[in-house]
Amino acid sequence: MKSNNFMEHIQSTKAVAAVEFALILPILLIILFATVELSTLLYDKSVITNAGREATRAGIVSSSKTDAEIQAYVQNYCLNRLITFGSNATPTVTITRPLGSSSGNPLIVTVTYSFTGLVLGQLVQPKNWTQMLTSTTIMNYE
Repeated sequence: MKSNNFMEHIQSTKAVAAVEFALILPILLIILFATVELSTLLYDKSVITNAGREATRAGIVSSSKTDAEIQAYVQNYCLNRLITFGSNATPTVTITRPLGSSSGNPLIVTVTYSFTGLVLGQLVQPKNWTQMLTSTTIMNYE
């Protein structure tokens, strides 16, 4: 008689474990996807920040660089570094030389990128969810 009670106890324990797993699994998946999304967003932010720094540095060292050359520098830097999840989003580059390109004057490069995310942002937010990432770098001409 004891073996039947033992087997029933084992079966009920397995059923409880299955129910607990079914309740916890969605929460764990949301945490996992949120971690991936946030990590990717922060990585892409650091890529556009570094692209802006590198392009600004190239522009101030050689004051003869045109806006198109600085924009191309940012685009080339971001080409294989941004995690886009298959979207064709490319950063937008704005270049400002408020006082000209002589020594001591600032060069301002602003890089803007539309981050779309993988899954979580599209599930939680409206269909065309995007997060605008912006980085502005200011350096003085040498």
